[in-house]
Amino acid sequence: MEQLAKSLIAERFIAHSNEYDEHALAQQQINQQLVQLLAQTDKASFKRVLEIGCGTGDFTQKLLAIYPIEQLVVNDLSAVFRKPLLQKIAKNRPLVSFEFMEGDAEHLVFEGKFDLLSSASAIQWFEHPQAFVRQASDLLQTGGVLLFNSFSSENLTEIRQLTGVGLTYPNQQDWQAWLGNDFTKLHIHQQQIRLAFPSPLAVLQHLRQTGVTATSRNIWTRKMLSEFNQQYLARFSCEQGVYLTYTPIFILGVRK
Repeated sequence: MEQLAKSLIAERFIAHSNEYDEHALAQQQINQQLVQLLAQTDKASFKRVLEIGCGTGDFTQKLLAIYPIEQLVVNDLSAVFRKPLLQKIAKNRPLVSFEFMEGDAEHLVFEGKFDLLSSASAIQWFEHPQAFVRQASDLLQTGGVLLFNSFSSENLTEIRQLTGVGLTYPNQQDWQAWLGNDFTKLHIHQQQIRLAFPSPLAVLQHLRQTGVTATSRNIWTRKMLSEFNQQYLARFSCEQGVYLTYTPIFILGVRK
């Protein structure tokens, strides 16, 4: 992904940061399941944690509600997320140390070793996901935990089928191969999260308000909207209106 696209991603998420938490229903389910996945390890607390792509801090808050953390380093493309993140952190137990690092995590230098490296619904934006695995291996101490999610190629399949817009994602086999050398106790599974909306227009509003299609530069005309509406209703209707499908891949590994 070129640098310009990363700037566009930041711009789209910043524009809707105030309403993100209200509409990010699938992402919140993913965050909860990521925290629950940590129970498969023997960890009861963490000394030093790095979170990449913290956004407004929903995952951070859920993590802190269960696991004591001494030092927390968080990263996002923009410092605009620092304030809402701190507000969520304040609702949990106090931290010994907190640091916010602004910028593209693919090009930042993180100092020291961590015993947890986490990321919720952010790695799919990386240009070089395999390099992220190598970076995580370097940053984690022996026995440290890597916890994150990406998405499968079936993610938002309704939008991809109707518009041709969608990211290219590594599959479960890719992640297995990349992680196998340096990580053990690997847990990789895919899940489906299906949301219902009253109309196709509500689907588009949801995507805009959550930044999910942040790299799309499509300009919608009335004709395009009308055709999209008709085709969506014809192909993806349900009792509540229409549906939209997320397909997250959950990944946990322990550094050898």
